[in-house]
Amino acid sequence: MVSEIFLSPIAYLKVIMHSYRFWNNNINENKRFFIYGVLIGYFEKNKRYITNYIPLLHSKSIIDFERKHSIFMKIDKINQELIMQQNPDYVLGWVRSINKEDVEITPIDKKNQIYLQTAYNKKAVSLFVLIPNLEYDWGITFRAFDSLISEIDESSQMYDIEWEFDEPEKISDLFDILKHLHSVKNKNKPLIMEYKEVFVKSN
Repeated sequence: MVSEIFLSPIAYLKVIMHSYRFWNNNINENKRFFIYGVLIGYFEKNKRYITNYIPLLHSKSIIDFERKHSIFMKIDKINQELIMQQNPDYVLGWVRSINKEDVEITPIDKKNQIYLQTAYNKKAVSLFVLIPNLEYDWGITFRAFDSLISEIDESSQMYDIEWEFDEPEKISDLFDILKHLHSVKNKNKPLIMEYKEVFVKSN
């Protein structure tokens, strides 16, 4: 199939760093969290180009964007900042991690995706990080609705979107960095900071 998404290796790396910050073998199982963030990029000639990833928050459970309004406030703020910077990119999708080897789309996932595709842009996508698969694969999958915006609802099906890395010459560098992430043991310094996060060192 023809790829519809071109993912920057740096954006991918940030997604994985965020996921590993809150879920890795050095963290006690009852202290692990799932991550949420947004994808930054642009749409051109029927292709989505994802150029960056911004970590937003972490949670023990699935988040309903409608109930947690701060999500939309952060997305609006990020888009405003990009405009002020005269950056042509914008929020092109959202991310969450799953502790499973395959995606099980929940009604809340569909609801969140509907909001992104209707309130922000019709080409918005969902990226799911499959934590167990990161040991032997890229560990991610993209999904979105394939219907007209006016026709989608929570009974609609989300489909897989083919993707590949943009700037493939940089991919080999990721392996060494990812190996390093596996060995990180310093819990006093986060692998990556979340949007507007203030990190306080624990005593």
